[in-house]
Amino acid sequence: MFLDEKLTSVLATAIQKLGVSSTLAIQFSTPKQTDHGDVATNVAFMLAKPLKNAPRKIAEDLVQSLHPLPDWIVKVEVAGGGFINFFIKPTIYFEGLGSIFKKEKKFGSSDFGRGKKIILEFVSANPTGPLNVVSARAAAVGDTLANLFNCVGYKAHKEYYINDVGNQIDLFAQSLQARCQQALGEEASIPEEGYQGEYLKDLAKKLLKKKKKYSLKDLKKLGLKEMIQSQKKSLKSFGVEFDRWFAQSELFEKNEIEKSLKKLKKTNHLYEKEGALFFKSTDFGDDKDRVVKKQDGEYSYFASDIAYHGDKL
Repeated sequence: MFLDEKLTSVLATAIQKLGVSSTLAIQFSTPKQTDHGDVATNVAFMLAKPLKNAPRKIAEDLVQSLHPLPDWIVKVEVAGGGFINFFIKPTIYFEGLGSIFKKEKKFGSSDFGRGKKIILEFVSANPTGPLNVVSARAAAVGDTLANLFNCVGYKAHKEYYINDVGNQIDLFAQSLQARCQQALGEEASIPEEGYQGEYLKDLAKKLLKKKKKYSLKDLKKLGLKEMIQSQKKSLKSFGVEFDRWFAQSELFEKNEIEKSLKKLKKTNHLYEKEGALFFKSTDFGDDKDRVVKKQDGEYSYFASDIAYHGDKL
C-alpha cells in the first residue's frame, strides 16, 4: 500500500499533463517475470476511451510525462500493448519500514468506516457440549474480521447467539439426568439421539456434590450454565471474547417472536397452510416459503432468526 500510494501520486500528475482527470482508481500488480520490473499498471488501457487513442501510445506519453523520475524509481518501460513497468530502488522499502515502526500497531489503520456500527455474530455453537475445532476456526475468522473492521474505522460489536431453546436442549437435559441417575447407581439410559460424551459424566459428578436430586428443569438450567461458562473459558484461552452473549430464550421471555410475526402478518407476508404458518420468503428470492410456526404450535428456528434480526434494528 505504501508503494502504491507513491506511484499513484506520480501517475496522477502525469495523467493530468495529458489533460485527463486524475480520479481514476489506478491498479497495480507484480509482474511474473523479474525482468519486467517490480510493479506494473494497466492505467493506459483505462485511459484509451477518454483519450481516444491506442493504449500503447498513451503509455509512451505517460512515461514521457513522468520525467524527470523521482530518485526512488530506477527506470520505467512500456511493455506489450500498453503496460507500464516500474523498476524501483530497493532503498525505498526502508522508508516504508520506517513508517511501520513509527505507527506500530496503528500501521494500516484508517477512518474508512467513520464509526459505522457492525454486528458480527459468530461461533454460536449449541451449549450442549465443549467447543471443537470447527468452533475454533469460526472464532479465529470472526475475531479477525472484527479486528480488521475496527482497524479501518468501524465499531465492530461481537455477539454470540446461545441456542438454549428447542429439541437439542431437551435432549441435553435428559442425557444429563440419565448420567446423574447412573452416578447414583440407578438404572437409566440416555435418549437414542441424546449426548453420549464423557463430559456429561464429569458434569453430573460436579452437580451431585452439591445436591443428590434435581428436577429435569433444574438440570437443564444448571447444565446450560455450566456449558456456557465452559465455552466462555475455552474462547478466552483462545484469545476471543464477546461483547454480548445473547440467549435465544430472551426472545421467548420478551415475546419478541410473536411481536415479529404480528408485524409480518400486517404486511401480508404470512399465510396458513395445513395447520402451519408460513413466511412468504419466495417474494424475496428464496426457493420456497419457510415455516415460522409448526402444526404443533411451536416456533421454528427461522422464526427465532427473524425476531433476532428484529432485535438488531
